[in-house]
Amino acid sequence: MPLNKSEYDKKYCQPLKPPLISWDICCEMHHRKKIPDLPVGGFLKQSLIDFPGYISAIVFTAGCNFRCSYCHNAQLVLPDKIRKASKYDVAELLDWISKNKKMLDAVVVTGGEPTLHKKLPVFLELIKNMDMKVKLDTNGTNPDMLCCLIDYQLVDYVAMDIKAPLEYDRYKEIAGHLFNRKMFESINRSVERLKKGDISHEFRTTLASELSIVDLRSIADIADTNYYIQQLREPGTGNIVKNEISIDSVNEMIRNHPKKEFIHVR
Repeated sequence: MPLNKSEYDKKYCQPLKPPLISWDICCEMHHRKKIPDLPVGGFLKQSLIDFPGYISAIVFTAGCNFRCSYCHNAQLVLPDKIRKASKYDVAELLDWISKNKKMLDAVVVTGGEPTLHKKLPVFLELIKNMDMKVKLDTNGTNPDMLCCLIDYQLVDYVAMDIKAPLEYDRYKEIAGHLFNRKMFESINRSVERLKKGDISHEFRTTLASELSIVDLRSIADIADTNYYIQQLREPGTGNIVKNEISIDSVNEMIRNHPKKEFIHVR
């Protein structure tokens, strides 16, 4: 059952009332105890492409509840690799963002799956207190957290992955053996929450080998705004991985779709 407002306030957003002091004041007063213990597995100081129109820093959280066949971030997903990976000090990371915020417009939080972490709202509030935009990448499996972040205006833009048509067996085929019916129901709730229209968002699908043109058309039917079909790329090189579905056939599907103005390939 979905959490009601008071329940998700208690579970996720309690630290937001009263609001935390700003990060600058936090630094001055040495209140490091207020820094959320968010597991960060990667940090990119500047990107021009991850949040179109904004110069962004990117924070990669560690941990994911999917095991997608094409995942290129195993170091942020698999527990053994996470344990062996370098750890980022969240206080130092926030300090760097604060000191360099004149060169940035936004912070993108991606993963892994960021909404697995209860301290995410506190982390995002510290970012918002620096007067920066926040973009969240999510797989949609924690709609209660998503509602919290939207309702408390801690995110400005949400990019949600839709891995497959909204059919349980098809989704599990791509999301992997950890996927279950509760996750599937949660994804549907997240889609409906984003489609309420009070938060800028996009839906996106990676062109996995398991998908067909019929699948892509079905997912495009769900979208109410920008829908991006992402070509699968090799980790490290960024080279496009050839798929049985040609880009020509994808473009033909787009041309014939009633929502063609919202569908893009990247």
